[in-house]
Amino acid sequence: MKIGVYAIAKNEAAHVEEWLQAVSEADAVCVTDTGSVDDTADRLRDGGAAVTEYRDPFRFDEARNFALRQAVENNPDVEIWVSLDLDEMPEKGWRAKLEAAAAEDVRGWRITIDNGPYCFKNIRVHRAKGWIWKHACHEILDGFGPIGDTGFKVVHKQDLSKPRNYLPLLEKDALENQKDARAWHYLGREYMYLQRWQDAVNALEKSLLYDQWQEQAGRAMVFLSRCYWRLNQQKAALAYAHGAVRTFCSREAWLNLAWLLDWQKDPAACLAAEKALEITAHGVYPDEGETWSPATEKWLKEVADSTGCTVEGGLSTQ
Repeated sequence: MKIGVYAIAKNEAAHVEEWLQAVSEADAVCVTDTGSVDDTADRLRDGGAAVTEYRDPFRFDEARNFALRQAVENNPDVEIWVSLDLDEMPEKGWRAKLEAAAAEDVRGWRITIDNGPYCFKNIRVHRAKGWIWKHACHEILDGFGPIGDTGFKVVHKQDLSKPRNYLPLLEKDALENQKDARAWHYLGREYMYLQRWQDAVNALEKSLLYDQWQEQAGRAMVFLSRCYWRLNQQKAALAYAHGAVRTFCSREAWLNLAWLLDWQKDPAACLAAEKALEITAHGVYPDEGETWSPATEKWLKEVADSTGCTVEGGLSTQ
């Protein structure tokens, strides 16, 4: 069995050497440069990677589909492909774990992406044929057949100094996919990050009209609760907080409810805090780092023990 790694990259020179070492267990390493102005492409070629180029107009799905097509066409004997970014370092021994997982009759596999303060699972490994990337931003692999788990982890060494302006692509994606829950969900989340509370509410409520994934729908309700709280509409904020825990019992949902109830000096806050502390397993949807931080853990324990504490210590995104 041959295994390949493909990626898109832009101005990732600082990560090239470590990344090439991390993926050296692969039979083929293919990278599509999307417009670097540093020496990313030269360093990759010097390190033995096959490099192609993709230029504007840029969108993540089309760039990744271009990279995948180039990789498959130039390496027809590779059966399984792993999609990574250059700041994502697979753990040592990842190939052996993938080979064991590939013995199962599945078409795609999730990997665990460790971002430090939070982690999540994502389909990043797939058979060579039958897969395509969709969505202009926060893109996902779409294919057919059962999904498995590789059992290995990738450490994401994100460079927070690099500019992040996803909004134009997310707005474009929502216009292109009017009835797609994911498109509206991530647009709403981005508006929330930008503190455009009413815009976030409009997009997130639209996402719920189409969402069939309970975990994502539950998180949308957490976001809606926060936005309505910022809009000083406390009744709606509490309603969505309760809706979130009914839809999917994530730690984020119970923490949000505990925060709101404690803010309202409702004795039921202790019960919500206890429920939050009971959840120790991470889901598929990306965690929020603060939810699992020692400070939040301490605050939840205080609320669980006594409803008289203050709301200080809640998530900064509140």
